[in-house]
Amino acid sequence: MRSKLSIFGIASLLLALSSACYGTPGGGKPQGAAVNLFELSTDALVKWRTLPEPATMVVLSNVPFLQPIPKQLREKVQSLVKNGRAEDFEKKARYFRPGPILLPSQAISAALQCGLVSDVLWVIPSRIPIADFDLNRLGDRLVESGILTAEERELLTKRKHMILSPLRGHQLMMTTIMDLSLTEKFHENLIVHFDLSYFQALYKNEVKTPIYDLLESTLKQLVKALPKPSMTTLSYSTEEEGMVEMNLRFLGKDIQASLNAEGLSAARRRLRETRKKALYLATFMINDKALDRLKKTVLDFPDDPALLYDLYRFERSAKEGDTALKTLARAVELDPGFGYEYLSLARDAETAGRPDKAIEMLQKAKLIFPDNHYIDLETAAAWKRAGHAAGALAIYRDLQTKTWSEVYYPDMPTRLKNLISQVSETPRKPPGERNPTTKGLSK
Repeated sequence: MRSKLSIFGIASLLLALSSACYGTPGGGKPQGAAVNLFELSTDALVKWRTLPEPATMVVLSNVPFLQPIPKQLREKVQSLVKNGRAEDFEKKARYFRPGPILLPSQAISAALQCGLVSDVLWVIPSRIPIADFDLNRLGDRLVESGILTAEERELLTKRKHMILSPLRGHQLMMTTIMDLSLTEKFHENLIVHFDLSYFQALYKNEVKTPIYDLLESTLKQLVKALPKPSMTTLSYSTEEEGMVEMNLRFLGKDIQASLNAEGLSAARRRLRETRKKALYLATFMINDKALDRLKKTVLDFPDDPALLYDLYRFERSAKEGDTALKTLARAVELDPGFGYEYLSLARDAETAGRPDKAIEMLQKAKLIFPDNHYIDLETAAAWKRAGHAAGALAIYRDLQTKTWSEVYYPDMPTRLKNLISQVSETPRKPPGERNPTTKGLSK
């Protein structure tokens, strides 16, 4: 599930309204409300539209969510952005739905089109100063991705701490977090939008790039440059297009806590220290000590889904299969976003030649994300590999009843027809064989 739209490496692809006032640099704790968390960038549009006038969008992300919106969908996008409810965005602004009209990689394009945003300042996750950026290479990638036209690319200019370009009648500014802190402060109407892919692009391990050091330095520089945004939002992007790995999902809550008016609680600090130590031990493959530490911490924080997910990962590494799955189930119950881990488990099961386990994991994911057709297609393929044509046929025929986007899925009706034909010609499983979904997952 990797996007083909990324222009810097990690795939493409939420957010929230708040009146976040970070306070002044060196002024201590932030003031006011903080970050609200959402799955995908498109979900934030219902929040961005509440500002009384267009804002400058400051986006910290591995991609700027500026993929162009197809001309034939712009009128529908306009209606969705202006009038859509949260549930409408869940049905129409996700890629893995039969009839999307807007993709997460287009979220800020939609905000520009609908007059919610005036200009865009993209904080690129890079340790290379803007002065050392290759302007030609950057321009080529922006054009290849569809973000800039060839004419706009020719007008790319570099200043000391920023790269500028016209963008569909607006302005695109590009910088890095260190360069941003050296610019003159922005005091205009601002939306600050975090996407966890920003940290995913920079994080290596706890020796080279300790995650909390990375987080704290980023926030410090941001507060210095942007002391008072009108709104702060965040997208997880662990759903759908694989832009952020599940083990960094915890950063959403940590960013929220860091920008909270009350600052970090003592309990939150203890949680951080446990995770920091566990990640450090894991870097050196000392998983047994990390596992023991996490088990003890979970006793104090039994309802923290990210901590439970950490515990699940280390239990799985320790070959505690059944226990790990129960821990994951608890994490998913508290935060359904962790349910995408079941897709990873399904892929692992397929690699191990166990379509039975893959089916069980996919069925768990389907219960959490019932409208995700990617899960349906993967489940049908697993049924087919397991030799159970009836299971695959039932799914393909159900998918044939959906209304598929002529823009994003023009070939899906033909594809489904061909898949049904292929499955119909596959020999059936001999009678009496056990149903693949009845086997345990830890064996």
